[in-house]
Amino acid sequence: MENKLNADNMHFYRFPDIQTHRPYAFDVDDDGVLWEGAPDGFFRLDTCTGEHLHFTPPELADFAANAAFVFHGKVYLLAFERGCFVYDPAEGTFERLELPGREPNLWYGVKAAGKLLLFDRSMDGGVIILDEPGAPARKVANPFGDYELAAGTLLSNNRVAIGKPDYQGFVYFDPERETFLERLDAPIQAEHERIWYLSDGLNARLLPYRVEDEQWLDPISTPDHGKVYGFIGANFHYGSRIYYCLSTYRFRSRINRETGELILPEGWDVGVDGRRPIRFLDRFLVFDTITREFDYLSAPGQGDGTPLLCYSLVQDDRVYITGYVIPHGADGGPSDQPGDWAVWTNCRIPDYS
Repeated sequence: MENKLNADNMHFYRFPDIQTHRPYAFDVDDDGVLWEGAPDGFFRLDTCTGEHLHFTPPELADFAANAAFVFHGKVYLLAFERGCFVYDPAEGTFERLELPGREPNLWYGVKAAGKLLLFDRSMDGGVIILDEPGAPARKVANPFGDYELAAGTLLSNNRVAIGKPDYQGFVYFDPERETFLERLDAPIQAEHERIWYLSDGLNARLLPYRVEDEQWLDPISTPDHGKVYGFIGANFHYGSRIYYCLSTYRFRSRINRETGELILPEGWDVGVDGRRPIRFLDRFLVFDTITREFDYLSAPGQGDGTPLLCYSLVQDDRVYITGYVIPHGADGGPSDQPGDWAVWTNCRIPDYS
Protein backbone atom coordinates (compact mmCIF):
# COMPACT_ATOMS: atom_id res chain seq x y z
CA MET A 1 0.00 0.00 0.00
CA GLU A 2 1.43 3.37 -0.96
CA ASN A 3 1.96 5.45 2.12
CA LYS A 4 0.67 8.75 0.80
CA LEU A 5 -2.31 9.92 -1.24
CA ASN A 6 -1.68 12.61 -3.84
CA ALA A 7 -2.75 13.91 -7.22
CA ASP A 8 -0.96 11.04 -8.97
CA ASN A 9 -2.84 8.21 -7.27
CA MET A 10 -6.26 9.80 -6.77
CA HIS A 11 -8.95 10.10 -9.45
CA PHE A 12 -11.82 12.61 -9.39
CA TYR A 13 -15.11 11.44 -10.93
CA ARG A 14 -18.20 13.57 -11.56
CA PHE A 15 -21.70 12.32 -12.31
CA PRO A 16 -23.58 15.16 -14.06
CA ASP A 17 -26.86 13.23 -14.25
CA ILE A 18 -27.06 13.17 -10.42
CA GLN A 19 -27.51 16.68 -9.04
CA THR A 20 -27.26 17.05 -5.29
CA HIS A 21 -26.25 19.16 -2.36
CA ARG A 22 -23.94 17.66 0.25
CA PRO A 23 -24.25 13.86 0.29
CA TYR A 24 -23.98 11.91 3.52
CA ALA A 25 -22.19 8.93 5.07
CA PHE A 26 -21.67 5.91 2.84
CA ASP A 27 -20.50 2.31 2.75
CA VAL A 28 -19.01 0.03 0.08
CA ASP A 29 -20.03 -3.62 -0.21
CA ASP A 30 -17.81 -6.60 -1.00
CA ASP A 31 -18.56 -6.26 -4.73
CA GLY A 32 -17.28 -2.69 -4.88
CA VAL A 33 -20.71 -1.06 -4.93
CA LEU A 34 -20.85 2.26 -3.09
CA TRP A 35 -24.09 3.19 -1.30
CA GLU A 36 -24.50 6.73 -0.02
CA GLY A 37 -27.21 8.63 1.80
CA ALA A 38 -28.43 11.79 0.10
CA PRO A 39 -30.65 14.83 0.76
CA ASP A 40 -33.41 13.13 -1.26
CA GLY A 41 -32.97 9.38 -1.12
CA PHE A 42 -29.72 7.55 -1.70
CA PHE A 43 -27.09 6.86 -4.39
CA ARG A 44 -25.55 3.69 -5.80
CA LEU A 45 -22.27 3.52 -7.71
CA ASP A 46 -20.76 0.30 -9.02
CA THR A 47 -17.06 1.10 -8.96
CA CYS A 48 -16.34 -1.91 -11.20
CA THR A 49 -18.65 -0.89 -14.07
CA GLY A 50 -19.33 2.82 -13.49
CA GLU A 51 -23.09 2.23 -13.38
CA HIS A 52 -24.75 4.70 -11.00
CA LEU A 53 -28.32 5.35 -9.84
CA HIS A 54 -30.26 7.79 -7.68
CA PHE A 55 -33.04 6.21 -5.62
CA THR A 56 -35.85 8.47 -4.42
CA PRO A 57 -38.27 6.34 -2.38
CA PRO A 58 -41.41 8.23 -1.29
CA GLU A 59 -40.67 7.42 2.35
CA LEU A 60 -37.64 9.73 2.13
CA ALA A 61 -39.31 12.53 0.18
CA ASP A 62 -37.99 15.89 1.41
CA PHE A 63 -35.93 14.12 4.03
CA ALA A 64 -32.29 13.07 3.99
CA ALA A 65 -30.84 9.63 4.43
CA ASN A 66 -27.91 10.75 6.53
CA ALA A 67 -25.99 7.46 6.64
CA ALA A 68 -25.83 4.16 4.76
CA PHE A 69 -24.50 0.83 6.02
CA VAL A 70 -24.16 -2.41 4.08
CA PHE A 71 -24.98 -5.27 6.45
CA HIS A 72 -25.67 -8.90 5.50
CA GLY A 73 -26.34 -7.95 1.89
CA LYS A 74 -28.84 -5.20 2.68
CA VAL A 75 -28.49 -1.43 2.85
CA TYR A 76 -29.52 0.25 6.09
CA LEU A 77 -30.32 3.95 5.77
CA LEU A 78 -30.59 6.24 8.77
CA ALA A 79 -33.03 9.11 8.44
CA PHE A 80 -32.75 11.23 11.57
CA GLU A 81 -35.98 11.09 13.61
CA ARG A 82 -37.70 9.07 10.88
CA GLY A 83 -35.68 6.09 12.02
CA CYS A 84 -34.07 3.44 9.83
CA PHE A 85 -35.04 2.04 6.42
CA VAL A 86 -33.79 -1.14 4.78
CA TYR A 87 -33.20 -1.58 1.07
CA ASP A 88 -32.76 -5.09 -0.31
CA PRO A 89 -30.83 -4.86 -3.62
CA ALA A 90 -31.66 -8.45 -4.53
CA GLU A 91 -35.42 -8.05 -4.09
CA GLY A 92 -35.72 -4.32 -4.82
CA THR A 93 -37.74 -3.82 -1.61
CA PHE A 94 -37.63 -0.81 0.68
CA GLU A 95 -39.16 -0.90 4.14
CA ARG A 96 -39.00 0.76 7.49
CA LEU A 97 -37.26 -1.08 10.29
CA GLU A 98 -39.11 -1.38 13.59
CA LEU A 99 -36.97 0.11 16.34
CA PRO A 100 -37.25 0.13 20.14
CA GLY A 101 -37.78 3.41 21.95
CA ARG A 102 -40.29 6.21 21.74
CA GLU A 103 -38.93 8.32 18.87
CA PRO A 104 -35.41 7.21 17.94
CA ASN A 105 -33.27 9.91 16.38
CA LEU A 106 -30.50 8.26 14.36
CA TRP A 107 -27.60 10.18 12.83
CA TYR A 108 -24.64 7.85 13.11
CA GLY A 109 -23.65 4.25 13.66
CA VAL A 110 -20.77 1.79 13.31
CA LYS A 111 -20.20 -1.88 12.52
CA ALA A 112 -18.45 -3.80 15.30
CA ALA A 113 -18.24 -7.39 16.59
CA GLY A 114 -20.31 -8.61 13.65
CA LYS A 115 -23.15 -6.26 14.59
CA LEU A 116 -24.58 -2.99 13.36
CA LEU A 117 -24.73 -0.42 16.16
CA LEU A 118 -26.97 2.63 15.71
CA PHE A 119 -26.69 5.59 18.09
CA ASP A 120 -30.00 6.99 19.30
CA ARG A 121 -29.75 10.70 20.20
CA SER A 122 -33.27 11.03 21.64
CA MET A 123 -34.17 11.66 25.28
CA ASP A 124 -34.33 7.90 25.96
CA GLY A 125 -31.28 7.32 23.80
CA GLY A 126 -28.81 4.50 23.72
CA VAL A 127 -27.28 1.99 21.33
CA ILE A 128 -29.65 0.07 19.05
CA ILE A 129 -28.17 -3.30 18.07
CA LEU A 130 -28.85 -5.36 14.93
CA ASP A 131 -27.43 -8.87 14.63
CA GLU A 132 -28.78 -9.84 11.21
CA PRO A 133 -31.69 -9.01 8.87
CA GLY A 134 -34.96 -10.33 10.21
CA ALA A 135 -33.86 -10.34 13.84
CA PRO A 136 -35.56 -7.76 16.08
CA ALA A 137 -33.52 -4.72 17.01
CA ARG A 138 -32.44 -4.46 20.63
CA LYS A 139 -31.57 -1.37 22.61
CA VAL A 140 -29.07 -0.75 25.40
CA ALA A 141 -30.03 2.39 27.29
CA ASN A 142 -27.44 5.12 27.72
CA PRO A 143 -26.63 5.31 31.46
CA PHE A 144 -24.98 8.69 31.02
CA GLY A 145 -28.10 10.76 30.50
CA ASP A 146 -26.26 14.06 30.05
CA TYR A 147 -24.06 12.56 27.31
CA GLU A 148 -25.88 12.79 24.01
CA LEU A 149 -24.55 10.09 21.68
CA ALA A 150 -23.20 11.29 18.34
CA ALA A 151 -20.58 9.62 16.11
CA GLY A 152 -18.66 6.50 17.14
CA THR A 153 -15.28 4.95 16.38
CA LEU A 154 -14.15 1.33 16.72
CA LEU A 155 -10.77 1.33 18.49
CA SER A 156 -7.93 -1.20 18.46
CA ASN A 157 -8.97 -2.45 21.90
CA ASN A 158 -12.32 -3.49 20.35
CA ARG A 159 -14.20 -0.87 22.29
CA VAL A 160 -16.43 1.66 20.58
CA ALA A 161 -15.87 5.27 21.61
CA ILE A 162 -19.08 7.26 21.08
CA GLY A 163 -18.43 10.98 21.15
CA LYS A 164 -20.52 13.90 22.28
CA PRO A 165 -21.62 16.27 19.52
CA ASP A 166 -19.06 18.87 20.61
CA TYR A 167 -16.28 16.24 20.65
CA GLN A 168 -15.39 17.26 24.22
CA GLY A 169 -16.17 13.86 25.70
CA PHE A 170 -17.08 10.28 24.85
CA VAL A 171 -18.40 7.08 26.35
CA TYR A 172 -17.01 3.59 25.93
CA PHE A 173 -19.27 0.82 24.69
CA ASP A 174 -18.33 -2.87 24.60
CA PRO A 175 -19.96 -4.36 21.45
CA GLU A 176 -19.27 -7.95 22.53
CA ARG A 177 -20.88 -7.69 25.97
CA GLU A 178 -23.30 -5.01 24.75
CA THR A 179 -22.76 -2.73 27.68
CA PHE A 180 -21.61 0.79 28.40
CA LEU A 181 -18.32 0.92 30.32
CA GLU A 182 -17.30 4.44 31.28
CA ARG A 183 -17.20 7.99 30.11
CA LEU A 184 -14.24 10.31 29.63
CA ASP A 185 -14.38 14.08 29.49
CA ALA A 186 -11.97 14.38 26.60
CA PRO A 187 -12.41 14.56 22.82
CA ILE A 188 -11.62 11.63 20.53
CA GLN A 189 -11.20 11.42 16.79
CA ALA A 190 -8.38 9.25 15.49
CA GLU A 191 -6.02 6.45 16.49
CA HIS A 192 -2.73 5.32 15.02
CA GLU A 193 -0.37 2.71 16.48
CA ARG A 194 -1.86 2.90 19.96
CA ILE A 195 -1.80 6.68 20.14
CA TRP A 196 -5.07 8.52 19.93
CA TYR A 197 -5.00 11.86 18.14
CA LEU A 198 -7.94 13.58 19.73
CA SER A 199 -9.21 16.38 17.56
CA ASP A 200 -10.27 19.40 19.57
CA GLY A 201 -12.16 20.44 16.48
CA LEU A 202 -12.93 24.09 17.24
CA ASN A 203 -9.77 24.85 19.22
CA ALA A 204 -7.21 24.22 16.46
CA ARG A 205 -5.24 21.39 18.03
CA LEU A 206 -4.76 17.65 18.29
CA LEU A 207 -4.40 16.05 21.72
CA PRO A 208 -2.23 12.89 21.64
CA TYR A 209 -3.05 10.20 24.21
CA ARG A 210 -0.77 7.16 24.62
CA VAL A 211 -2.93 4.11 25.34
CA GLU A 212 -0.28 1.85 26.98
CA ASP A 213 0.45 4.07 29.98
CA GLU A 214 -2.58 6.36 29.71
CA GLN A 215 -0.44 9.45 29.31
CA TRP A 216 -1.39 12.71 27.64
CA LEU A 217 1.34 14.01 25.35
CA ASP A 218 1.94 17.62 24.35
CA PRO A 219 -0.87 19.20 22.29
CA ILE A 220 -0.21 19.71 18.58
CA SER A 221 -1.40 22.97 17.04
CA THR A 222 -3.05 22.73 13.63
CA PRO A 223 -2.36 25.31 10.90
CA ASP A 224 -4.71 27.81 9.27
CA HIS A 225 -7.54 27.45 11.80
CA GLY A 226 -9.93 30.40 11.68
CA LYS A 227 -8.77 31.33 8.20
CA VAL A 228 -9.04 28.28 5.96
CA TYR A 229 -11.33 26.19 8.18
CA GLY A 230 -13.31 26.55 11.37
CA PHE A 231 -14.03 22.94 12.25
CA ILE A 232 -12.08 19.67 11.99
CA GLY A 233 -14.45 16.81 11.31
CA ALA A 234 -14.30 13.08 10.62
CA ASN A 235 -11.11 11.40 9.47
CA PHE A 236 -9.58 8.34 7.87
CA HIS A 237 -6.16 6.65 8.14
CA TYR A 238 -3.91 5.65 5.28
CA GLY A 239 -0.35 4.54 5.94
CA SER A 240 1.21 6.74 8.61
CA ARG A 241 -1.10 9.67 7.88
CA ILE A 242 -4.45 10.80 9.21
CA TYR A 243 -6.71 12.78 6.88
CA TYR A 244 -9.21 15.16 8.51
CA CYS A 245 -12.32 16.56 6.86
CA LEU A 246 -12.63 20.36 7.11
CA SER A 247 -15.54 22.78 7.27
CA THR A 248 -16.00 26.55 7.29
CA TYR A 249 -18.42 26.11 10.23
CA ARG A 250 -17.09 27.91 13.31
CA PHE A 251 -19.52 27.30 16.17
CA ARG A 252 -20.55 24.57 18.54
CA SER A 253 -24.09 23.32 18.15
CA ARG A 254 -26.34 20.92 19.99
CA ILE A 255 -29.55 19.02 19.45
CA ASN A 256 -32.83 19.53 21.28
CA ARG A 257 -33.32 15.97 22.46
CA GLU A 258 -37.02 16.56 23.13
CA THR A 259 -37.82 17.73 19.60
CA GLY A 260 -34.90 16.25 17.62
CA GLU A 261 -34.11 19.68 16.15
CA LEU A 262 -30.60 21.06 15.81
CA ILE A 263 -30.00 24.20 17.89
CA LEU A 264 -27.79 26.61 15.98
CA PRO A 265 -26.24 29.89 17.19
CA GLU A 266 -26.85 33.25 15.58
CA GLY A 267 -24.71 33.69 12.49
CA TRP A 268 -24.19 29.96 12.10
CA ASP A 269 -24.64 30.14 8.32
CA VAL A 270 -21.59 32.39 7.79
CA GLY A 271 -18.28 30.54 7.55
CA VAL A 272 -14.78 31.55 8.62
CA ASP A 273 -14.27 32.90 5.11
CA GLY A 274 -17.25 35.25 5.52
CA ARG A 275 -19.25 33.35 2.90
CA ARG A 276 -22.68 31.82 2.87
CA PRO A 277 -23.53 29.06 2.98
CA ILE A 278 -21.16 27.22 5.32
CA ARG A 279 -19.66 24.20 3.63
CA PHE A 280 -17.14 21.42 3.72
CA LEU A 281 -13.95 22.30 1.86
CA ASP A 282 -12.21 20.99 -1.24
CA ARG A 283 -9.38 19.51 0.84
CA PHE A 284 -8.52 17.33 3.82
CA LEU A 285 -5.98 18.34 6.47
CA VAL A 286 -3.20 15.72 6.54
CA PHE A 287 -1.24 14.90 9.70
CA ASP A 288 1.84 12.70 9.40
CA THR A 289 2.16 10.73 12.66
CA ILE A 290 5.89 10.12 12.02
CA THR A 291 7.14 13.58 11.07
CA ARG A 292 4.37 15.46 12.97
CA GLU A 293 3.97 17.69 9.93
CA PHE A 294 0.74 18.94 8.36
CA ASP A 295 -0.23 19.20 4.73
CA TYR A 296 -3.40 19.27 2.61
CA LEU A 297 -4.87 16.73 0.25
CA SER A 298 -6.70 18.97 -2.22
CA ALA A 299 -9.12 17.92 -4.93
CA PRO A 300 -8.26 18.94 -8.49
CA GLY A 301 -9.70 22.28 -9.54
CA GLN A 302 -12.92 22.31 -11.58
CA GLY A 303 -13.45 25.10 -14.07
CA ASP A 304 -17.17 25.44 -13.42
CA GLY A 305 -17.32 24.94 -9.67
CA THR A 306 -15.68 24.17 -6.34
CA PRO A 307 -15.38 20.60 -5.07
CA LEU A 308 -16.94 19.91 -1.69
CA LEU A 309 -15.48 16.89 0.11
CA CYS A 310 -17.14 15.44 3.17
CA TYR A 311 -17.42 11.73 3.99
CA SER A 312 -14.66 9.16 3.52
CA LEU A 313 -14.06 5.42 3.80
CA VAL A 314 -11.04 3.11 3.58
CA GLN A 315 -11.64 -0.49 2.55
CA ASP A 316 -8.46 -2.56 2.35
CA ASP A 317 -6.17 -0.31 0.27
CA ARG A 318 -9.04 1.50 -1.47
CA VAL A 319 -9.85 5.05 -0.39
CA TYR A 320 -13.15 6.74 -1.19
CA ILE A 321 -14.08 10.39 -0.56
CA THR A 322 -17.44 11.70 -1.69
CA GLY A 323 -19.02 15.10 -2.18
CA TYR A 324 -20.25 17.26 -5.03
CA VAL A 325 -19.12 20.13 -7.23
CA ILE A 326 -20.64 23.40 -6.05
CA PRO A 327 -21.46 25.58 -9.08
CA HIS A 328 -19.89 29.04 -9.11
CA GLY A 329 -22.13 31.92 -8.12
CA ALA A 330 -22.33 35.37 -9.69
CA ASP A 331 -19.27 36.51 -7.73
CA GLY A 332 -17.22 33.53 -8.84
CA GLY A 333 -17.37 31.85 -5.44
CA PRO A 334 -19.34 28.80 -4.27
CA SER A 335 -23.11 29.19 -4.64
CA ASP A 336 -26.01 27.52 -2.85
CA GLN A 337 -27.02 25.54 -5.95
CA PRO A 338 -26.87 21.75 -6.34
CA GLY A 339 -24.13 20.27 -8.48
CA ASP A 340 -22.64 17.06 -9.83
CA TRP A 341 -22.27 14.20 -7.38
CA ALA A 342 -18.55 13.42 -7.10
CA VAL A 343 -16.37 10.54 -5.92
CA TRP A 344 -12.64 10.97 -5.35
CA THR A 345 -10.81 7.67 -5.06
CA ASN A 346 -7.49 5.90 -5.58
CA CYS A 347 -9.14 3.12 -7.61
CA ARG A 348 -10.06 3.54 -11.26
CA ILE A 349 -13.74 3.53 -12.21
CA PRO A 350 -14.60 2.63 -15.83
CA ASP A 351 -15.85 5.42 -18.06
CA TYR A 352 -19.46 6.05 -17.11
CA SER A 353 -20.32 8.40 -20.00
